[in-house]
Amino acid sequence: MELPEELISEIFLNLQEDVLLSERLHDLRVAFTCKALYRMFHPHIVSIQAGKLLWATLGTKLRIEHSGTRRPMRFVDEDIQIALGGSGWEPSSRIRGTSGVDNKQEGLPVHTGGFTSPIDIRLTVRCCSVGKRDVEAIWCLNSLISREDVVAQLRRVRVVFRLDSQLGALPSQPGWETGVSRLLEKIGGMDQVELEVTGMGASKKKGLGRNNGGEMLPGTRDVQHGSQTLHSGTMGATSVAGKAGHLRSDKQSHRQPEPTPQPLSSQSSTKAAIQGHLTSLRLNGHVFRPILRSFVDQLIYQSSSSLTNLQLHGCDLAWTDTLPQWMFPKLSHFTIEMADSDISLHAIVSFLCSNLSILEVKITTSGVVNILQAPGITSLARTLPNLQRLHGTPEILLPLIRSFMSFLNLEDVIIDESNIIGLGNLGEITEILSHLPLLGGQALRKLSLNLPLVEQIEEWMSSASSSGDSALPHSLPVLSSILSGFRDVKYLDLRAHTPPQTSINYLWSVSGVGSDVIFKFVGAFPGVEEVVIDVSLFDSSCRDRLWQNLAGIWERCVHLRNFWVRGKGGDEALEGGPWTRGQEAPTIWSWAI
Repeated sequence: MELPEELISEIFLNLQEDVLLSERLHDLRVAFTCKALYRMFHPHIVSIQAGKLLWATLGTKLRIEHSGTRRPMRFVDEDIQIALGGSGWEPSSRIRGTSGVDNKQEGLPVHTGGFTSPIDIRLTVRCCSVGKRDVEAIWCLNSLISREDVVAQLRRVRVVFRLDSQLGALPSQPGWETGVSRLLEKIGGMDQVELEVTGMGASKKKGLGRNNGGEMLPGTRDVQHGSQTLHSGTMGATSVAGKAGHLRSDKQSHRQPEPTPQPLSSQSSTKAAIQGHLTSLRLNGHVFRPILRSFVDQLIYQSSSSLTNLQLHGCDLAWTDTLPQWMFPKLSHFTIEMADSDISLHAIVSFLCSNLSILEVKITTSGVVNILQAPGITSLARTLPNLQRLHGTPEILLPLIRSFMSFLNLEDVIIDESNIIGLGNLGEITEILSHLPLLGGQALRKLSLNLPLVEQIEEWMSSASSSGDSALPHSLPVLSSILSGFRDVKYLDLRAHTPPQTSINYLWSVSGVGSDVIFKFVGAFPGVEEVVIDVSLFDSSCRDRLWQNLAGIWERCVHLRNFWVRGKGGDEALEGGPWTRGQEAPTIWSWAI
């Protein structure tokens, strides 16, 4: 007999001797023996569960927020009862009788509506010093998100695991692992929900897979790629590789078979009972540590056929060996953001070559990072035929571009070094630009540059309209011959930023670039028809004359049709629309800039 999902959740919750919410629910187990008793005692069960969830919301464990705002919803016990009861159950506070059940109004159907607007849920899960009430809250949340009217309003779920230094030990509280696994499995079956999983609280290790003393971290091993040494993490409870047709085999990934790790628990299993429909997954922080690994494996296996958006942000070091094993036939967007860590180029290139459906890639770094080169990537099929948009910081974008032979359908490139500490490296930007016309072919239409306001920036931009050698100390290549190859680029976006202030680059930062130099730079792109320029790129010492100088762009850029100036906010162009060739400039610009 097929049972409702909420009933299955409550059976899991109440029929396990070691996962009882309270003695009150223990005495109510008879309610799950037949529909009539379940219908009779349901309001009382809901009341107990609502109390547990309200306790979690009053602390820091559970937040139910207005979607997209991170503004918590305000509600009382009865509101949660209504959400748990759904449309067809009377909240217990409205039922008469000392036993909590009114025989005359048993099962009276009323329209409660549950949550009437989109919601986000944030759950903080303790991985150490776990109490019984923590487990109870997890299971009650399982019941809440089993309601169809709640699922209909759910938009985003963030699960934050708080770790401690003892990363290899599971909480001893019965029902913790099963409850968390069940919760993630349910979310993995929802197609309209964005899931974010974070592991936080563990100390960050410097060096790829090694601690500060050079010792291997638990669950990692050396992996040789040519002359380079990489490191990998264990595959958690059950190795994903080989269990599904969407995942790379050891032979495909050019790796030696890995010893089967010990499961975290006899209850852990990568296989999910609920069919995966999850489309968006974000993994943050220490999610690849052994204590959380089975949960990640479960989500990846369950959503391997449905995932379209995958993001990794500041993840711990085991991602290096794990990422190349993942294959998602529908994946279209991939993001990886790392800070102050080693980054394996081989892992990223292998993943991209195994997921050719990807349309957009964003790979950015910040702080001090070390890009590990890997000679073995020459054996891969180094082409991404479907890639349309590439966004990255120069220090990772340059070696990535060097690793590929073609991006036949690449339409949009964003080079952004705003997170780089220290002086801007204009040489890397120049070399990236020199590769793009050859790799992207005729599909490249949009180019965005976030340029550092450093001492060399004006002379670097001036070289775009000069055939002479650069007089810069580091002999930066001349841009004129490079930019002439961007004949198919129609849209140019020029942003500007002051590099993070340090005792070094503070002395070398500048207030901007002269307008005539900027316009000549834009004019060096032979096919550009639309341009957006940050107002902060213009020399602030000449800002009072900028309004009069703007008209010079039409003479310098003969193909230009539309011109925007982006305001100080950095996100939106100035009001008044674009300045179109042959028309008067928007009058609002005269005071806005």
